[in-house]
Parts: sequence; structure tokens; C-alpha cells
Amino acid sequence: MKPLFLGALTAALLLAAPAALVNARAAGRNPFKKVSKLQAADHAVAGRVEKIDSKSKTMLIKTADGTEQKVKYTEKTTVNGLEDAATATDHVAHEGDQVVVRYVGEGAHKTATEVEHVGEEPLQRVDGTVEKVDQTTHTVVVKAADGTEQTYHMADHALVDTGKNVKYGTENALKEGDHVVVNFTQEAGDKVAHLFSHFGH
Repeated sequence: MKPLFLGALTAALLLAAPAALVNARAAGRNPFKKVSKLQAADHAVAGRVEKIDSKSKTMLIKTADGTEQKVKYTEKTTVNGLEDAATATDHVAHEGDQVVVRYVGEGAHKTATEVEHVGEEPLQRVDGTVEKVDQTTHTVVVKAADGTEQTYHMADHALVDTGKNVKYGTENALKEGDHVVVNFTQEAGDKVAHLFSHFGH
């Protein structure tokens, strides 16, 4: 009787398994996919390079509001705007450089995918609301908390951190009414925006 019972139980389980898989797929889940606890998120930070540690392959970025973020870099990290460097294998930055760093990960797991050098002028930042976006002239008008309005020219590689991912400024990622932090430099009398940290309406 025991073998007969085990055989019946095995048959029942085999019949139930396909139904369970169908139910999982219907619920939008992949029953065979392992879910990672650490999900890679695409973000960006702008600031001054305070320290480079070639041993641990990390750089410390100090933003215009005084906060600091440590970001790792690898041989796959691309480097733009730095002479004789195309990847972090060549050279990622000098201490004191002004940069915009695009990275994935959170907390102690930030890893740079791209480092954009923005020149020698110190990065500044302002908190405000987008009043107008002109994709023809590549300008954005932002009203600050004190009510003043300023026009910012988008840099060639201007980024927009939407909070969920990073887009280029030319991808219509900014809309009127959006609350943003603008990271910019002063160049020949113009305010040039390199990164918009976007927090939605």
C-alpha cells in the first residue's frame, strides 16, 4: 500500500505543478527568475572631486551643498572631457576637477558608468521650478524660491536625473512645473546647466 500511496502523491504533485506555473505567469511573475535584493538604479551626481583612491578605485565627490558621495569606478567606466583619457583605466579624474558622474547602485554600492568633466569653473546649484523649456535654443527657464527667474543653457551632455533613471536634456525629460535642482557653471556670462535633479511636479 505504501508504494501505491507514494505513487498517487507524486502524480498529484506533477499535475499541480503546471497549474502553479500558469498561475505565476498570469500574475506577471517569472517563477524561474531569482529576484535580487540589490536592484541597479541609474542616477547622477555633480560636484568637485575631493579624493581619488586608486587602490580601492573610488572617488569622493563633494556637491555644491557640501554633501559628499563615494563612487566606485571600473575599467568599463567611460571618461569624457579629460585629455588622454577615454576610460577609467587610463585615468578617471584629478582631485579638484569639476565633474558629473553617472552611476548605478545605491549606498556603498555606487559604481560610475560615465564621468563627464565640465571644466575648471566651480559647479553651483539652485533649487527651483521649471517655467519654460525651449528645445530649439536648448534653454530652460527656472524660477527660484525667491521668485527670480534665470535662463540656463543646456550643456552638450546635460543630464536629467528623474529619480528613476537618467536621461539626456535633449530627450524632453523636463516639463513646465517640474521641481528641480540645477547644477550649473558660469561660462562667458551664461549659466550652463550640466545636471538637473528632477523631483516631478
